[in-house]
Amino acid sequence: MAGFNDQITQALGASGSGDPTHAAALTNIATNGNLLNQNISKLIQAFSAAFPVSGTLPVVNGGTGSSTLTLNGVLYGNGASAIGATAQGGANTVLVANAGVPSFSAAITVGTSVTTPALVGSTSTTSPLVLGGTSTGSTLTLQSTSGVGSGDAVIVKGGNNGATTLSTFNTTNGHLLPAGTTSLAPLTFQSGTNLTTAAAGAAEFDGKAFYASAIASTRQVIDCEQLITLTTAYTLTNQTAAQALFNVPSNGTVTLGASTTYFFECAFSLTSLSGSSHSVGFAFGGTAALTRQAWWSNCTQSALATASTGQITFNTAANTTLVTASTTTTFSGIIWGKIVVGTGGTLIPQVSQLTNSAAAVVGVDSYFRIWPVGSNSVQSVGNWS
Repeated sequence: MAGFNDQITQALGASGSGDPTHAAALTNIATNGNLLNQNISKLIQAFSAAFPVSGTLPVVNGGTGSSTLTLNGVLYGNGASAIGATAQGGANTVLVANAGVPSFSAAITVGTSVTTPALVGSTSTTSPLVLGGTSTGSTLTLQSTSGVGSGDAVIVKGGNNGATTLSTFNTTNGHLLPAGTTSLAPLTFQSGTNLTTAAAGAAEFDGKAFYASAIASTRQVIDCEQLITLTTAYTLTNQTAAQALFNVPSNGTVTLGASTTYFFECAFSLTSLSGSSHSVGFAFGGTAALTRQAWWSNCTQSALATASTGQITFNTAANTTLVTASTTTTFSGIIWGKIVVGTGGTLIPQVSQLTNSAAAVVGVDSYFRIWPVGSNSVQSVGNWS
């Protein structure tokens, strides 16, 4: 090829058409040009024989085997046949393998093994897997595999590599909550706003009390009590000033929340009171600021386990004279009522001995219990009208 180029250069550089050198160069160009054309023609014929192509380039020759491809379709292999293409996927669908031709679907099944779970989602520690839809009626269904037996379950796990079981759903227990630990409660409600209209079967928490609705439009308060009770007798200090009625735990103190209404009940007995004329009183101590209190007492200063006439009082503050002064050394009574807490803090049920005191003994099984019923402005809970 280099000699052929030299001949062209020589011919173009020759001077005059009658120059013998010029004529010879042109003759050589013509001859070699004909040979080149012949060689190119032979090469094309050989290539066509080895790779016969007519119209669409087949797959075996490195083509697609198709003259057109589906608009917005996804290509997939089809052996030696023409390459395949899916139909265009619909909005919010995903490409699914079905052990055959792949297709787009809005409802997918991940994993078919009854023994090996499928891992779906990002392995990133900061990007969570989000499942769900955007339409009004979107429903997310989690379903166990179609394995044999009735022990199928859907298990929700969390923590490091799923170390903690958070919830289990199965056909034996329905929704099975995890076992509680020192750092994990099986179920925790977040404080929120109660339903405008109570729904049958609903459970709610407004940050003050728990509620449940047995039937529609009928919300009930769930009594969640704090209580203290004596399992051994407790000897009081010999003093007339009010003092803690309970000592186990040692301070006999309960902590209450702010802006909350509570109901309470207290029953106790005393022995070894002064043989001199005295009376018994009841009060609340502690740091909690009580906006209001209203309570009733039915008490008697007579021998225990002996029928007697009780004395009833209604009180809106501490009362040091629940019964008429007496020299009887035994006392028993029950008190129940309501307190409204403004500023939260501690509450101490207290007892006092008026006029004459002694190292009186609070009896075994005396108790105090208290439970929230709503905010400090609650007026009714339930289907009242």
